[in-house]
Amino acid sequence: MSEEIPNSWERYDGSTAEFTHRMLTDRQHPFSIAHHFDVHWFESYEQDENADE
Repeated sequence: MSEEIPNSWERYDGSTAEFTHRMLTDRQHPFSIAHHFDVHWFESYEQDENADE
């Protein structure tokens, strides 16, 4: 299949975590999706231990 699409693979010299981080946050990264978001946000799904008090 790779013969049908020449040069379809690109090597990234870094860890998977670094690649994912840069893809999500670095607008200059070649595979970035950061330009789709104005603000980064995080939502925790931990249960609050004090919620029942």
